[in-house]
Amino acid sequence: MSNFGLPPEKLKEARSKLPPIKLSSFIDPREPWVLVPDGNLLGFFHWVPKNLRVGPWSPFALPTLTLAASVLVYHRPSSSAGFNDEHYNYPALVKLILRINHAMRFPAIASASITFLIWNVVLFPIIYNYGFDSKEKKANFLKFNCAFRMVQQHVCNIIYAVMNTIVSVTINDNNDNGDNRPVLFQTDDLWRGAASIFLYGIFYLLVLDRIGVHIYPVFSPRTNYVSAMSG
Repeated sequence: MSNFGLPPEKLKEARSKLPPIKLSSFIDPREPWVLVPDGNLLGFFHWVPKNLRVGPWSPFALPTLTLAASVLVYHRPSSSAGFNDEHYNYPALVKLILRINHAMRFPAIASASITFLIWNVVLFPIIYNYGFDSKEKKANFLKFNCAFRMVQQHVCNIIYAVMNTIVSVTINDNNDNGDNRPVLFQTDDLWRGAASIFLYGIFYLLVLDRIGVHIYPVFSPRTNYVSAMSG
């Protein structure tokens, strides 16, 4: 695991101070909301302003989440929308897999696009330029960002998503007329994308925020701009 530019001795010290976190910690009312010191897991997120890591949520946070959930429920597609498997002479299990594949097309390309843009265009330049106070730390962070795993997650991932959701899915897959145009996304695909992003946001707020993992600080529920950023 990368040190994110932290000296090994500081990382070791941070690990020794890390309180035990169990699954029950997330539902125990006696536990504080932020389960790690300063809302900063092992010191990896020192570059995130403290007011975005700890403290009360903005009064706009819960109304924004409630409104988003209400909009999703109101605009949910009908059960007949989207993928039609009637012309497939396949077993029920294969049809179920095809339906899941269809449902995940737009969420896959949407999440890959958001990750690519937010990390490479917003977060990486901010962290690199303002998150470290020495050239050595910047060099370590740059090395971490160019590691194989990070390149796969933040660069190649969008290539794989396009290949698997647009290039490899054609109208010819649904009939025998030789039409190789890509299958266009529909309104129900947009809804599934929005729903998947909303569910990830809930996971981010209820789990990652509590253990001090702030990979998207611009979406912190503690800023009064939370409504605009979530929109």
